[in-house]
Amino acid sequence: MTDCCERVVLVGLWLVVGVGCKQAPPAVVDVTPPSATVNDARPPRPEELPLTKAAVIDLVLGVNGHIVVLKYDSRFPEYRDVREKIVADPGVVAAEPFIIQELRAASSHGSATLVVKGIDPELAASVLTIDDHMLEGSTHALARPSAVPQVILGDVSAKELRLRVGDRLTLVAPFIVGAGSIAPTTPTPFQVSGVFHTGFDQYDRKLALTTVAAMQQVVGGGDSVTGIELKVRDLDHSSEVTSRIARSLGGALYHVMDWRELNQHLLESIP
Repeated sequence: MTDCCERVVLVGLWLVVGVGCKQAPPAVVDVTPPSATVNDARPPRPEELPLTKAAVIDLVLGVNGHIVVLKYDSRFPEYRDVREKIVADPGVVAAEPFIIQELRAASSHGSATLVVKGIDPELAASVLTIDDHMLEGSTHALARPSAVPQVILGDVSAKELRLRVGDRLTLVAPFIVGAGSIAPTTPTPFQVSGVFHTGFDQYDRKLALTTVAAMQQVVGGGDSVTGIELKVRDLDHSSEVTSRIARSLGGALYHVMDWRELNQHLLESIP
């Protein structure tokens, strides 16, 4: 894993660099979709229209949990124990660990930088709604036995890399930091097992999904994760659940944020 100041965390519809880092505030890159450019010769297609706030919230909660728990450290090996504490809260429906990092993807037809999120295929459907946006495959398919790990792509990136379900590509991290050393990484082969379409270009072009185990293999760092994301029973009471979880975890080591805090600037930017 890289240091917490260098981790790239996809939060809502923003790319936030350094979330969970005490040393410096996060730098935020605005990826709010621009208004459609309308050709006078035809009306805009639905996918070219600006997203409403309700649609943005649906997308945020489809790809990310209602609440995210990060650690003020570059390593999070105790995530299983932390998850058990989280799911014990009566306001929590389910929770899953995740890893997220920018990786370089390459096929025989080109290359692209993707934000790859490792999820737990057995738990993801209880936390996220990304399966509602699948054109082919499902998150469960990530767990099926295969000679190489599986990956799900957005339809835009799949088209740009000219990949279909069953095709192969490689993913590689820029470097691995371990015991004070930096080493080049070896590209890891993956097989495309699914394609999704959310209607939001930043997701469909940049986001990819695989398993936590596959991401651990690619980025190194052993049995550790970026954080834990969870689904609450009542979205209107997510702030209360956030406070309870923060207290139960002690507060000193972990940063607990609900969906409103994670996406505050984005939601304020949408009329």
